[in-house]
Amino acid sequence: MSKLTIPKEEAAALFKALSFKTVDKWDDTKLTHKLRRLPELVDEDSPIESSSMKSLLKTILAALKKGTKVVVGVKEKEEEEEDASVEPKKKKVKASSIITSPIVEKTKKAAKEKGGVDIFGRRLGTQVALIDSFLTNKSPITIEELVKKTKLTNARIAEHLDNLMKEKKLKKTDKGYIACLK
Repeated sequence: MSKLTIPKEEAAALFKALSFKTVDKWDDTKLTHKLRRLPELVDEDSPIESSSMKSLLKTILAALKKGTKVVVGVKEKEEEEEDASVEPKKKKVKASSIITSPIVEKTKKAAKEKGGVDIFGRRLGTQVALIDSFLTNKSPITIEELVKKTKLTNARIAEHLDNLMKEKKLKKTDKGYIACLK
């Protein structure tokens, strides 16, 4: 399949000539998408004052009619130079290395030392063990307080608390959640 590459500046100028107002905010992907949809948006007789823009519009419409792929970007020689300078892939970062609060470190340290489970039977050093460490049978705690203390998301905490309630290890009160410890 052949390809027609239109410089970003020319593509933006074409859409400005066609009275599109937000063109300046469009990235290359959106410009390419709009260029490919030009036959749906305009026809060859659209009122454009600039003869160069009329010519560009006719060229693009003809190319699309033939099945040519139209893209916004740089010309072929420049693309080859860019391909040679592609950066290597970045290493994936583990979620455990992102969370570095002192509480998490304390929980991980306890897990290594004990190698066991918390009061609810959850493996130490995990997110759920971190949440469990703040749950007591003495004072209720809210999800918002747990979010602040654990630095975990509201959804993650709510999911774990729901699981504990299903297991009847936790109950919800007017003031928050309280553990059902024996």
